Amino acid sequence: MSDTYNVRSRHIKSNISTGLISKPAHIILSTGDFQSNEKDNDIRCMVRNKHNFIQIIFMIFTALSYLLHTLRAYIPVTMQTNSHFWSSLIIRPITRVYTSDLRPNIIIENLLFRLIENWQTFWLIYVLSFILRRTNFGYLYRNPDIFNSCLCFLFIIALSFQIVSQFSLSSEISCACLYLSLILLIITCRIVAVKLFKYENLYRSTSLSIDLAIIRYFILNSLFLYTTSIAYTTICATIEYIGIYLDLNSTLPISISVCTTIGLLIILFLLLVYFLLDQFMYKNEFWSIWTPYLFIAVAFIDLPLRQLSLFEQDIIENNLNYYLYWVLCSMNILLICIRLCRQIFLTCCPTTKKIHINSHTEQVPSGTQIK
Repeated sequence: MSDTYNVRSRHIKSNISTGLISKPAHIILSTGDFQSNEKDNDIRCMVRNKHNFIQIIFMIFTALSYLLHTLRAYIPVTMQTNSHFWSSLIIRPITRVYTSDLRPNIIIENLLFRLIENWQTFWLIYVLSFILRRTNFGYLYRNPDIFNSCLCFLFIIALSFQIVSQFSLSSEISCACLYLSLILLIITCRIVAVKLFKYENLYRSTSLSIDLAIIRYFILNSLFLYTTSIAYTTICATIEYIGIYLDLNSTLPISISVCTTIGLLIILFLLLVYFLLDQFMYKNEFWSIWTPYLFIAVAFIDLPLRQLSLFEQDIIENNLNYYLYWVLCSMNILLICIRLCRQIFLTCCPTTKKIHINSHTEQVPSGTQIK
């Protein structure tokens, strides 16, 4: 009887302290009703630790395709003249009949395009090193699953449309192929940026901070720069196509002026749309991407600097185009400054919040002591 009384009196008070009740994180829940997923995890680890030969073939073929496409620009002139095969492989740039006032000097433009294509090829070759590298989560090209077969397929199809656009076809087919290639590259940019942001913590947990920096600052900027160059080529091809229908008989100055105005308005609109996407919809994913703004700063330099350059002496008689050039360059500089100030503020903001929280927590005990 005494033992029963002691047991009952022992359980009158709750064994859970009042301090732990106010902190739900200290409550321990039973996991006996949950089914274990160790078997699924083992299967996934086994799959990731094995090579995917289809994905490897796609990655190698994509890198080789862009490498050969880049090497086309370095074919010697003697080989072009002596062989019909090599002359058919040479890159045919967009004509400059109606876009002469819209585009920079041909030397600057060619150097810019060669640099962009080289960067695109370099990072595709760098990604091939993921095939041989292995982490705790499996092979690096399989997990994190960023550069998968679907992404390589999009790259190959986009490059195929670009190659078809350079054939001796009608202007309508060439412009349509460039637009399709641009759409596929935009989808690819969005996929890579979103997936990198998703797997960023996984890269840091596996001591791949160097690879994370390379992907974030080099690969993303190179990919967006390449897509921006294709958008620039598509706009130039569209303006040339519009100019042909505005001026069916001969090249008139009024047609060139109207085409330049249309091109500058399209570029202003696309620049504003990209800035809104950059700052509101994909502000975390596009955090480290600067190359679209830098491309516009180089390709569409303001008119006074173009007139004072050693390569080109342009005089645009249309005052509207002159002011549009100033608006484009000024807006681009303004957007770069806004983006830079916003990143500096967001970088410093967490530290100020942390200091404010620490000071607030230090003041709470002193207040209780006064009471």
